[in-house]
Amino acid sequence: MAFSRTGSNGKSELTDSAINAAVVSDLHFEMPAFPSLLHVSTQKGIVILSGSVDNILAKRRSVKIAESVRGVFGVIDRIIVQSEHRPDEDIRKDILTALRNDPATEFYKVSVSVKDAVVTFNGTIGPMVETSCSGSLLAVVLSMPRLLCK
Repeated sequence: MAFSRTGSNGKSELTDSAINAAVVSDLHFEMPAFPSLLHVSTQKGIVILSGSVDNILAKRRSVKIAESVRGVFGVIDRIIVQSEHRPDEDIRKDILTALRNDPATEFYKVSVSVKDAVVTFNGTIGPMVETSCSGSLLAVVLSMPRLLCK
């Protein structure tokens, strides 16, 4: 297996197989519980991630790891998040705990309700929680399909 080729600029480039091996190796190193249903392929320096993971954190982390590998020109994310069904009350408790444990949100007076895995926030919130409602904090922590901020 050759690990390099000469690009149009005369510089050595990694082969697709070497890039693929490096991505897989880094995923295993960074994510010891590397999802067995995740598949990596590489074509012309473009890494394609496919398969399924059980949470949005694993999906995002997989993409970031692949993007950081030398020789990768881009990443196509075809990963599907298949999280297990959780009771609404468990989701609600986890959200309240996440808000309470985050210094940026711990003092906000926000009520949280969950019905059929759809989370609704009521109350006055600051910029950090607004960002969370758009998908970063709570969607990442809880892999929620929908968040509603009122």
